[in-house]
Amino acid sequence: MPRICFDTNIFSGLLSLREQRFIHLNELLADKKERLSFYFSHAHIMDKLKDPSEHKFADFDFIESYTKDNHLSYYLLSKRTHQYLATPLMVYEDNKNGGYSLKNFFSDLNAGTEANVFNSFVENYRAMPVDLNYEAIDTGDDQVKNTLSKLLPMEIASPTVGDVMDK
Repeated sequence: MPRICFDTNIFSGLLSLREQRFIHLNELLADKKERLSFYFSHAHIMDKLKDPSEHKFADFDFIESYTKDNHLSYYLLSKRTHQYLATPLMVYEDNKNGGYSLKNFFSDLNAGTEANVFNSFVENYRAMPVDLNYEAIDTGDDQVKNTLSKLLPMEIASPTVGDVMDK
């Protein structure tokens, strides 16, 4: 099934239908919407985090009418995208208080004592997501799987560094 990821401006244009090009695109998509997979990205959420209005929640509903729970996330270091099952509102809620970011960590440097900075570093480090790609390491050998389950949090779909450390 073909996958489509629109920019936030495209979703906004489709929602408002103020321009002829969006009216035409809306008509084209109406016929094909059920045969296409639509995705939203972390960039959509970052745009909405800057929006102080309550209008963003109507935008989330509209985006979800296309994307359902198809969330695409891009990891800069590995230069890979990953698909997650999450609605725009779910991702927004996870990120509205800052989530994990270096910006939040460095803003904490000004917050006080050395102990606060260290604790903030540890908390942010433990919250970092880890892509363990279980399918790639599953050899089909039960002994290997048993050993890996003792070392890795295989019962957690999206583990963090903290989950791996706690195992």
